[in-house]
Amino acid sequence: MLRPDAERKSLTLRVARTSLSARVDPDLLFRALTNIAANAVKYTADGGVLIGARRRGGEIVVQVVDTGIGVDEAHLESIFDDYFQVGNPQRDGRKGFGLGLGIVRRVCDAMNWRIDMASQLGRGTVVSLIVPRAGPAAAAAMAHPAEGEGGGQASGDQILVIDDDPHVRDSLGRLLWNWGYTCSACANGDDAIAAVAADGSDRSWRALIDWRLADGANGIDVADKLRAAYGERVRITLMTGDIDPSIEMEARRRNIPVLRKPVQPIRLRSILAAPRGAPLKSIDVQS
Repeated sequence: MLRPDAERKSLTLRVARTSLSARVDPDLLFRALTNIAANAVKYTADGGVLIGARRRGGEIVVQVVDTGIGVDEAHLESIFDDYFQVGNPQRDGRKGFGLGLGIVRRVCDAMNWRIDMASQLGRGTVVSLIVPRAGPAAAAAMAHPAEGEGGGQASGDQILVIDDDPHVRDSLGRLLWNWGYTCSACANGDDAIAAVAADGSDRSWRALIDWRLADGANGIDVADKLRAAYGERVRITLMTGDIDPSIEMEARRRNIPVLRKPVQPIRLRSILAAPRGAPLKSIDVQS
């Protein structure tokens, strides 16, 4: 993902191979490392970026090392705050919004991972994620998964992803597949209703519906249609980046939880893991 950006800047991007296995959610570790490494590439003009891991007792230290501009010691405590950016006092949106490392901090807090940073101005930065190491049995299971085992743990539910953006449908579908779910991606409500009908069984579904859809449609309308057609067989979550309070109010009237976009994997996972019949709360923490 980051190699094209690195090559445009003539940087060396290297990932050191390792035989270590960590006891982590791979998607969350991937998200955190991607955000850290993207930041390293962004603020490195010469040299390169290295991603590697080493053992420390019962833990693994996963590090991103760069030869970039570095961070002033006075800013080290603030670098993982939302919207904090080095070298962008004008808040120029073309330089990003300073959310990447804030997401890393929230992932680490949620998973009880530690994060350290060491930096020297003009020489570079080392960011370390300290995560639990998997024991021998767990490592062997990860290296040799059972035949037919999917990418993750799944419930018996089928997942509907309803979004008019094909890139969102693809990326969210891949994430859900990696977690072991079977996913049907649809551009609109009619496609979603047809997908449930074509299944021909009476199994339960979970629907992740974007609020803003093509041709003036919205996620609440689609939710109403799905419930009219299939009742409680389809459990619905609304996804939106809009901050209009009326959207939250309409969703709450229907007992539909809301996930704020861009969706945090840990929040999505908590929604999907909730047992059927359990009360669902809206997740309104911006990621």
